[in-house]
Amino acid sequence: MNARRIDPNKPLGATRREIIYVSLGVFAVIGVYGLAARQSIRAAPKVNVPIVGEWLATGKPWRLVFRQDRTLDMSFDVDSEPGKLVVGSYQLDSTGWVKLKLENGRGFTTNLKTQTPSRFDLIDAETEGVTTFERAQ
Repeated sequence: MNARRIDPNKPLGATRREIIYVSLGVFAVIGVYGLAARQSIRAAPKVNVPIVGEWLATGKPWRLVFRQDRTLDMSFDVDSEPGKLVVGSYQLDSTGWVKLKLENGRGFTTNLKTQTPSRFDLIDAETEGVTTFERAQ
């Protein structure tokens, strides 16, 4: 019969050359995926919607004022006095996502869109409730 014999003196396992080839293949695959991810990050659309200014909620008495220095004032009553405003900060990234963090612990997010530069939907982080804001005229 043509049965293969196993040589007891020959070590089992991979040779150095096989280990090097497998390692190079793994690094090549990781490198290709890394380059692809880098290209897709660069290809992300840039959103250039001016957010600084006063915004009023539709259907609620909320008022939001974004400042140039990344701070904001938010009131939950349009006629509130300046002492009753809730102060906070916001972070804006190049793709249009805005994260708001108020001093009272509440957080909100929104996504600015070039199709509707004078309107955005503010999402409450706790309740996931949506409030639409429009730029004050």
